Amino acid sequence: MRKKRIFAIVASCLLLMSVFMSIPISVSAGATGVPGDPIVKMLDTNGTITCRVVLLSGNNNATQWRLYENGKIIQCGAAEDNTPNGQVITPEPFTRPAGQYTYICELINKYGSTFSSETTLSVNHGFIDEVPQAIFTEKFENGANGWTVVSSGSGSTVQIEDGTGVYGSKCVKISSPTVATDTAYTKTISGLTVGEKYRLTAYVKYQNVVRDPNSNYWPVIGPNVCIYPTWNYSSEWENLGTFYPGWKKIYAEFTASTTSVDIAVRLGYTGSKVTGTAWFDNVTLEHLPKYTFMETFENGLSSDWVKRSSKQNNSSATGTIEIGTGLNNSKCLKISSLAQDEDVGYARTLQLAPNSYYKLSAYMKYENVTEEYTVYNGTKQETHYKSDGANICLYNNQGEDAIWNRTVTATGTNTSWKEVSLLFKTPESGRVNIGLRLGFLHCETKGTVWFDNVKVEPVPSDYIYESEHFDACFDTSDTQYTTREGIINWLSDLDKVYVLMKEFSGNRIPFNGNKIGILASDGHPSGSAAYAGNPIMWFKSSDNNPIANQLKRSYENGDLSFGILHEIGHNFNLGNTSWNWNDEMFANFRAYYAVDQLEKIHLNNMGPMPVVYNDPNIRREGTQLKYYYLIRYLQTMGQGEFHHDGLMYRLIEVQEEIGWEPFLKTIQYLSDNDYSDKNDLEKFKLFYSKLSEYSQRPESELISNKDLSLVESFWEDHGTLFTR
Repeated sequence: MRKKRIFAIVASCLLLMSVFMSIPISVSAGATGVPGDPIVKMLDTNGTITCRVVLLSGNNNATQWRLYENGKIIQCGAAEDNTPNGQVITPEPFTRPAGQYTYICELINKYGSTFSSETTLSVNHGFIDEVPQAIFTEKFENGANGWTVVSSGSGSTVQIEDGTGVYGSKCVKISSPTVATDTAYTKTISGLTVGEKYRLTAYVKYQNVVRDPNSNYWPVIGPNVCIYPTWNYSSEWENLGTFYPGWKKIYAEFTASTTSVDIAVRLGYTGSKVTGTAWFDNVTLEHLPKYTFMETFENGLSSDWVKRSSKQNNSSATGTIEIGTGLNNSKCLKISSLAQDEDVGYARTLQLAPNSYYKLSAYMKYENVTEEYTVYNGTKQETHYKSDGANICLYNNQGEDAIWNRTVTATGTNTSWKEVSLLFKTPESGRVNIGLRLGFLHCETKGTVWFDNVKVEPVPSDYIYESEHFDACFDTSDTQYTTREGIINWLSDLDKVYVLMKEFSGNRIPFNGNKIGILASDGHPSGSAAYAGNPIMWFKSSDNNPIANQLKRSYENGDLSFGILHEIGHNFNLGNTSWNWNDEMFANFRAYYAVDQLEKIHLNNMGPMPVVYNDPNIRREGTQLKYYYLIRYLQTMGQGEFHHDGLMYRLIEVQEEIGWEPFLKTIQYLSDNDYSDKNDLEKFKLFYSKLSEYSQRPESELISNKDLSLVESFWEDHGTLFTR
């Protein structure tokens, strides 16, 4: 009877709260102070997390909100100020593995911000990824089904248990509560291809897993999947602890040396006996083909290979199949341009997995590819070197922007076969155009090049690093000074930058929300350190690897990377960008906003102080980054020369006076409208006009007459406000 009365009282309170939330108590007048205290409600449904933030009537409303998980900003958004009515904010649902999480919501308006109380959520059933491409799946719904127990001792049991598996299904339970043992549940899988790669995956939960003190193997191996009885096993459990509520994804990859293997779910390992209990479910085996595509030209030049030339219909270059001059005296493709300079090649369209990393490789040799050319500056003769020669590359689709991904310059003569390769990330469509090429964009040339054994293959998972909003592809030369955990932590810090740039950009996101790639490449274009896109291309050379040094500094000092922040900033140039007169500056301004906000978050005890190093290797903490732009101002506009870095310092000074809200409103307004009919100076003046309107400050307080005259003078001399 007492329980019924309590439930009745609670129900009545909830009903009254609903009534008060739904009935406007007055005409909206707008907030007059910081937002009220929000109430955060979190709900877990098998690893899918939903959130609801409620602000009761009678409180000042927010215009922005942020959601933090375990002290890390994970979502943000805009809110409509209907003060004194209540507010309800519903962030996007997201997925999580099993574990315990804490959540805080921050409500923001022009007067300041308010944080909710911390809410703790226990996720006891992690999100389960399906593997539709699996060649083998076991969910134990049909019992043992050919599985066999192999155990090192008599104290363990293996059983199919009903109701404790994924979503309440069946699963296999391996238990040895008192006797330390190594127990495997194995099954033979046949029909594998020797030399091909496979991935064995399972979901696991466990409790009371403790290492036998007499085991001498380190690290400890507890619940795992493996290829029995080899030393190929999943290492995710190593030293993680004695309890995990479920379900955690674990996997092991292997290359088949025979046509059949014994796969196993296992508690303990050779030399690493344990006590405890583990449950396994959703065991899958995937085939990871060694080659997605291969071309040897033994059957001639397929019509799928399409000629492309900068000369179009006036091309004199030829592409032929030669017999006996290929690798091991086989056939090969010969591309030759002898009569005139051309950028000529053959492209082939492939359908690959979307948003995935691949390696394109080919054997190549070349002869008499132009190395240099002569131009005359008046009467003075100047020698220039070709930036591109023979290469393999990715071609753009006709009519789209160029793709700056190709192998390093190969000019002169080298008639010995050499394998060249490049890494790439597929777009959302999965369609790519691979290319075999002589010359490149803006670099026509002469000469002859031969290609053979063209291959496309998936990049090994060891080279892939992922976080919520980023995936990166680095080889061992890039990661020599850091660890996998260090790189993932750096990407996790970039996740926070992503969310804040989204906030700055009117809650718009690039690439339809797909993860932004970061790809190390030795195909260095014209001296650039990196350039934006998906992926962000980050360049190195055989004798200089700035990527390795940057990852080292990120690992040791927490450096976010000034260059990568800049390229992410370019990727957030969203909406109608016709208002933007210089995205070199606005990419930096987006990055500065993120650093500024991360410093504020740090001051609220919600994360570390952001660190950025910039030339010449100076450590900047948080908004100390503005001193870099002060130096640039003194070097440029302070000397009477317009430059976007100098102007950005002035914008930072203005922001410190008027806050960020007028900037966010200005950029939101401009991004929603089309100004493609205006020139750079008109766009510049429009920006300051809207900033004046939203800040309620005269333009003369936002930019000095001296700085304005430098801008106008530069425009008159150059017809643009773009500077490098």
